[in-house]
Amino acid sequence: MAACVSPPILIIRRAESPAWTAFTVRASKTTAPSSLSSRTEPALSARSQPQPGPVRSGRAQWTHAYRYNGRVARAVRPTADVVGGSCPLNTASLVLRLPFRGRWTAENSPANRVPSHGTHLYGTTFAIDFLAVDELGHSAKRGWRSVLATESPGVFVGFGAPILAPVSGIVVATIDGERDHEARRSQVALIPYALSQARRVREGVRSIAGNHVVIALEPTGPFVLIAHLQRGSVRVEIGSVVKVGEPIGACGNSGNSTQPHVHVQVTDSTIWPTARGRPIVFERPQVDGGNWLPRNGETFTAS
Repeated sequence: MAACVSPPILIIRRAESPAWTAFTVRASKTTAPSSLSSRTEPALSARSQPQPGPVRSGRAQWTHAYRYNGRVARAVRPTADVVGGSCPLNTASLVLRLPFRGRWTAENSPANRVPSHGTHLYGTTFAIDFLAVDELGHSAKRGWRSVLATESPGVFVGFGAPILAPVSGIVVATIDGERDHEARRSQVALIPYALSQARRVREGVRSIAGNHVVIALEPTGPFVLIAHLQRGSVRVEIGSVVKVGEPIGACGNSGNSTQPHVHVQVTDSTIWPTARGRPIVFERPQVDGGNWLPRNGETFTAS
């Protein structure tokens, strides 16, 4: 989401309007955004609403925010003087095609909350996850390992399932060398995994997205990321021209993933520490079904 003003901006959502409003600011206690390597985002309340608001001018304090310097996000308490102006921002949802066939379930959907993954880092604000399931709605059969240990990703319905391009465009980034982790559905196995989360964030997109493909609709974006692909499955390379529905890889369990699934998001940049997420919707699987965004736990069949 890009602002249409050139000075540094902070973005506030006004209570009386669904539109986003951008204000130029003078900031103290922190640095207002002026480059891709140093940017301050407004905080989100428990209801996922930027705070404070509404405000037209005067002094306002954000209860918390994040300043990005490279790959480091630091909590700050900025105070800003709003000094003028507003402009419309491009918040239209990008329409994607479902990147697979068969029976799948949505998880971590922006239809339920924003940011969908609990953070804006790496442009995940409107990201969504999909798990392949069987006719009973299970991603894999359960046994003692699913309760007390890790599991082979190969026992999951989705592992190795073909993944298709959700849009037409040019491939601008790929990674295809990350291993597929053991799956973790048990609380016992999830504890050490959770403790290693900070390390993965520090290591960057390779450890977060794992094997992935990024498709640019235009040279300057938007950019569609399809993540957690199976090692050795990526079928495209940088510069490849792909058409919607074309096979690009297979569902895997690489990167920040506890069981085989597909992660899809759209951003305004491929500079991941500072990329901004963009809203998305999908073509409904049924003919003439219009566009829709599945909610958490919603199961459907894509063809």
